[in-house]
Amino acid sequence: MSDFKISLKRTLENEGGFVDNPFDSGGRTNYGITQNTYNKYYPGKDVKYITDKEIERIYKTYWIDLDDQLLTDFYFDFAVNSGPKRACLSLQKVLGIQQDGIFGKNTLKAVKQANKRELFIKYKEERIRFLNAIAFGKNARFLKGWLNRVNKYG
Repeated sequence: MSDFKISLKRTLENEGGFVDNPFDSGGRTNYGITQNTYNKYYPGKDVKYITDKEIERIYKTYWIDLDDQLLTDFYFDFAVNSGPKRACLSLQKVLGIQQDGIFGKNTLKAVKQANKRELFIKYKEERIRFLNAIAFGKNARFLKGWLNRVNKYG
């Protein structure tokens, strides 16, 4: 069983606080939560003033226990960094199952049946491939940081 608090702590170390980088397509972001995402949970509030309780509430919707702390942490960090659907699509691709971006019973079953270490290695390689594929134009400036973030795991 994996621990949400451990996953959250590791990811928040990567995220930091409030940023409003004009080159970041996510726009205003605080602890990895964009203003657009924050609006879905707390309409009319400014993400700059997000609380720890609000961060946890939002991020619990991204977190899935993959029954291996490293794999769970990595999946969660991928979901925070690139969106839950992208994290799931990439995991499904590596698992060789239907890619619909929805983490359901078939995805969970495939994860449970997989060798967790081998799955982690392949999943990490897929995340790196994905990041390299999107690192053009204004995103190119973020590639080094993205890869540093990925390489903090395992």
